[in-house]
Amino acid sequence: MSKLISKIFGLEFENKFYKLGLSNSRIANTLSYVCEEKYIDQVNDNENIVAVITNKELSYKISKKTYLCNDPLYAFWEYFNVCSNHTINARCSPSKIHETCFIHPTSYISPQDVTIGKNSIIEPHVTIHGGVRIGEDCLVRSGAVLGFDGFEMKKTDSGILPIIHDGLLVIKDRVEIGSLNSLAKGFSWQNTYIDCDTKIDSLVHIAHASKVGKACFITASCEVSGSVVIGDNCWLGPRSAITNGVTIGSNTFIGIGAVVTKSFGENLVIAGNPAKILRRK
Repeated sequence: MSKLISKIFGLEFENKFYKLGLSNSRIANTLSYVCEEKYIDQVNDNENIVAVITNKELSYKISKKTYLCNDPLYAFWEYFNVCSNHTINARCSPSKIHETCFIHPTSYISPQDVTIGKNSIIEPHVTIHGGVRIGEDCLVRSGAVLGFDGFEMKKTDSGILPIIHDGLLVIKDRVEIGSLNSLAKGFSWQNTYIDCDTKIDSLVHIAHASKVGKACFITASCEVSGSVVIGDNCWLGPRSAITNGVTIGSNTFIGIGAVVTKSFGENLVIAGNPAKILRRK
């Protein structure tokens, strides 16, 4: 792997066991990148980061091992893409569908890297890409698309770089996925995760690396952006939207059309644009 990266970028990595991560990485032995001065202190203070891809101008302010290139943003994420392809190829065993499942003949299921548990039902015109894990007694309604690469593009000096998604879409037992839903697979070292007994209405989008808890009801036309965490027993009202990186505590009710731009705790009723607490449950 390290020889391939060296060939692509002209970077001679000394340690082929680096883990890739951002400036806030919690994983030991991380290789990160810096292309803006505002991240230098965070990288220097993070003991998990041992090496950084950066440019010559910024390298003098970085206290870690540096690898120099003209476009560190491009180099890091292209390295990420190579590693993602390696991860995907490594798990490409034949798909496993339990004999008790019903799969409508008009649906497409990737011949590799999909598992579907017993008694699950896949209705007409469903598309399931590789990297999807569906539990037992699940229902996927017509037209849903599961496990595609989410929307992640990097604007670099070398051009716009689409990012390959390395994670899974994990759907636990007794989950219902509504018609025309789109659920992306995981990205950036995290899976997308839908926990047991959650029910999702039609025309819902759940972006990469989001996590939905147990027994949630997600009603029609909701949009859940990337890396959102939703607790157990939540209700998302029709056409509500949650911006990326937000956490919603368990037992929280989100009203119709709410635009959630910050995190909220448990046992709340929230609504509005931007969403605010109406009352505590």
